[in-house]
Amino acid sequence: ESFQLKFDQVLHNASQEYVYEVCGKEAVTNVLDGYNSTVMAYGQTGAGKTYTMTGGKYSQASFQQRGLVPRCIADVFNEIRARSQVSVTVRISYLEIYNENFYDLLAPEAKADIQLQEDAKGAVQVKGVSSHVVASEEDAL
Repeated sequence: ESFQLKFDQVLHNASQEYVYEVCGKEAVTNVLDGYNSTVMAYGQTGAGKTYTMTGGKYSQASFQQRGLVPRCIADVFNEIRARSQVSVTVRISYLEIYNENFYDLLAPEAKADIQLQEDAKGAVQVKGVSSHVVASEEDAL
């Protein structure tokens, strides 16, 4: 009946690198330590969610403009190489929520029945979204 959100800070005119350091880096560390992790952008139309998540077009000229997703992916694979004694399988999903509808961005032709389910411990699972095994940063991108 009541819901509270924790407010940390406003990232006004922040660089993509700073946004990643504040919002994404810990998610990567958590994933590699065995926890599920989600990076999510929420806001009104035109607020910059897509730019924050994906950044500019992928090219050498726009390397500094990479968003959270390509930065997280790069760090995941860099860390996997650094932890060579551990075997890791990377699966990736890419979900858009728009007007309360779910869209699987890695299987756009499929009309999946995507649902959110909460278990007894309060953990939320996304059911019906595709999950793809990727072996490299390039595959993931």
